[in-house]
Amino acid sequence: MATFFGEVVFSASRAIDDDDDEDSFANENSEVITLDLSPAFSKPTNDVGKVTDQLVVTLGPAANVFADCYILHQEKETVGTMNKRLDRDGQPIEGAILSRLREHTDVLLCKCVKDIEQHPQFSFVEQLFSFLGNSNTSVTILSSCSGSDYKTHRQDVSFPILRCLKTSSFTGEVAAPHLEPPNTISGLASSALSYCQIHGIPAVMYVIYTDSIFMDSGAITAFNPLLKLQPFRKVAKKTNNFQGIIKAAVDRPSNLDSLYT
Repeated sequence: MATFFGEVVFSASRAIDDDDDEDSFANENSEVITLDLSPAFSKPTNDVGKVTDQLVVTLGPAANVFADCYILHQEKETVGTMNKRLDRDGQPIEGAILSRLREHTDVLLCKCVKDIEQHPQFSFVEQLFSFLGNSNTSVTILSSCSGSDYKTHRQDVSFPILRCLKTSSFTGEVAAPHLEPPNTISGLASSALSYCQIHGIPAVMYVIYTDSIFMDSGAITAFNPLLKLQPFRKVAKKTNNFQGIIKAAVDRPSNLDSLYT
């Protein structure tokens, strides 16, 4: 079954023993997502949601490095973390970091540092937006996909490719062409955009399609057209260590090219 934005939900197969199926389902749902606020922001007098006009969500290495280069190097404060646990009493694993720039307190950035599995995605999205609780918040989502997922009849495609999807309530400018059918988006990006569509939240998602299995500078700089539009036009400042951050990100997965690593 496909959701509004193309997230595919697979029906359970009955070609296995019922007990095994129930055990598998229980194991898949054992991962719990919790929003843990920093002490300063857990007080009722410090309601971040009421002052947040723009939420930026970055998913995947390319989007995260782009945020590091242009936003997160500035003076900021950690609002909280979205943590994964195997159960409610388990050791937390940091899944996402919520940060706010001291100079622009109306912009909140959610940097996803770990993949969120399919089943906890709804909980992740619901807790994030329940925390904001502001119908005036606009959302920008940055993500990336493999070029092999991009479907087109054209023969002269050159990667990386930047495309966008938006909710019906989003009326602002966009920095890229709309994603052409029959292309679809899945995962946490789809869950977040679907949530915004259902609840009437203005949101736009940008996705980079790249033909490399490793991080490359082209995938990171492919987000640069967004710098001309809000909220990036207001908050973005290029770090002095721009090349160093990109080089570190490009070099990081270099050991994956060995079959025996």
